[in-house]
Amino acid sequence: MSTQSKYTLKWLFFEFDGRIRRMTYFLSGVFFVLLYTYITAAIFQTPKSSALLGWLGLAFLGLMAVSLWATIALSVKRLHDLGFPGVMTVVMFIPMVSFLFFFALCLVPGNPGKNQYGSSPVMPDQ
Repeated sequence: MSTQSKYTLKWLFFEFDGRIRRMTYFLSGVFFVLLYTYITAAIFQTPKSSALLGWLGLAFLGLMAVSLWATIALSVKRLHDLGFPGVMTVVMFIPMVSFLFFFALCLVPGNPGKNQYGSSPVMPDQ
């Protein structure tokens, strides 16, 4: 697989191989929070008798499923950048620890250069 074709949105949100930078991880988290906020605001502004409310509820459930998968994939890639195995992502499912986990992955710099999970996301060709 060439370097050009690897870095796609499909790879970023749905695949578990490779490494990502701190900023990519943070901005992906912000992206999902904004989507949740938008759909939640639309739900609260929609009249209870409207058929749109059911569709918004389905959209919210769909977003939950997609964002859960994407968050796991993003966290695995971020852990790979730190040199840790992706299985450590199970920490995300511990209440209160998950917030610390997210902030740690946003703040701790990754390993420079290549590691067993791939090239550095800062300079992928080196």
